[in-house]
Amino acid sequence: MKRINDKSPDSSRSRAEVSPHRLQIYITSECFSCQESVLIAAEISQRFPQLITEVINLDDPSATKPDQVFAVPTYLLDGKILSLGNPYREEMFAKISAALSEKGAEMP
Repeated sequence: MKRINDKSPDSSRSRAEVSPHRLQIYITSECFSCQESVLIAAEISQRFPQLITEVINLDDPSATKPDQVFAVPTYLLDGKILSLGNPYREEMFAKISAALSEKGAEMP
């Protein structure tokens, strides 16, 4: 698992202390489009600094695959499928923004 963002830009507190919201992106090494997922994760991390963003490579022996992950890439927001496959960036940003707003997360 690779955590894309761990510290808030203006604080030494970890993001887990600031926001309980977590985006997990499941990939594999053999997946053709998963490299794009890593780039999308970096963009999401920059746009939503309050969101914990993780890329989990299922080829890693320590990685655990949730039951709802049956294809890669899969994007889970707080354990719920947000996207199967790479989304259009603006659609993903809108979905994340809406989901965080519904959950009362503070937006940048």
